[in-house]
Amino acid sequence: MRNKLSIIITAIVLIGVGLAGAVKAITLIPPSLEFGLIPGQTQKTEIKLFNETTAEINLYTKVVNFVAKDDTGEPDFLFEGPFDEGLSAWVDVQPGPIALEPGQRVSVPITVNPPLDAEAGGHYAAVFFTENPPEASGPGVIRVASSIGTLLLTQVEGEIVKQGSLAGFTTASGQKFLNRLPIDFIVRFQNDGNVHLRPTGTITITSTFGNTAATLEVNPSKGAALPEQIRKFEAVWEKGQVKETTGNAWTSFWKELGNEWRNFAFGRYKANLNLTFGSASDQQTTATTCFWVFPWRVILIGAIVLLVVILLLILLIKRYNRWIVKEAQKRK
Repeated sequence: MRNKLSIIITAIVLIGVGLAGAVKAITLIPPSLEFGLIPGQTQKTEIKLFNETTAEINLYTKVVNFVAKDDTGEPDFLFEGPFDEGLSAWVDVQPGPIALEPGQRVSVPITVNPPLDAEAGGHYAAVFFTENPPEASGPGVIRVASSIGTLLLTQVEGEIVKQGSLAGFTTASGQKFLNRLPIDFIVRFQNDGNVHLRPTGTITITSTFGNTAATLEVNPSKGAALPEQIRKFEAVWEKGQVKETTGNAWTSFWKELGNEWRNFAFGRYKANLNLTFGSASDQQTTATTCFWVFPWRVILIGAIVLLVVILLLILLIKRYNRWIVKEAQKRK
């Protein structure tokens, strides 16, 4: 039965990053652990802590399950439980206090005991370390202090389904007509399986004439998409620095003209996505989107300059012709 807990978060919880006070000077390795599990068999690992302060620190532990908060992949820690099911219920770790002398390094053993009837697939939890012990202020009430922690991404052996699909591939906001680079591409991947997947791939951008204008990496950091979740990945096609276009309309025009020039592109482009995932990246999905780039400021100024040059040439030619005629009349 789900424990009914009231959680009071006294500070922001970060993964692998310290906060204010003594916890700020604690180094935790690694920020995440990924390993397989066999039902009924114990799996052991460890987390290393390093006290960088000049004072002794006592740390306490807490294990909670997590899911994906949204399509950014940010973890949503289930501080309200459940605590009697999922990976957090299988993890054994010293509750604390874990004493760290100044400059001391400590390895904290982590034992995972999946039950015989553990469901095959992905199970996810986080082991938190906090400077303050959980304080019970009443039945079912827990306080969690500022914490650092390690993510546990596990896969229970059994009927594993590695399946995914493309939920979307567009430019940012679905724009089809743009003035310049950079251009942001949004790839939305749907994990339809029961384990986390790390889709990777490329976006190849070609011009109207079929020339390759750029090749972009998708998910170079190999971020994970959790089961039954959509994960968004972004890739950017850019060339030069974009300067802020502040000021009145006149100054903004010239600043944006510079941005167009430094990030020049012109015409119709096609972006071809090739995304792979699964075991040894043996599954693949593709998609295509098209867009136009029309740097109107550069074209406008270019047209004005060209017109001025043509007018000057016409004037020079006319002047030259008058000179020729005049010289011919003198010879007569």
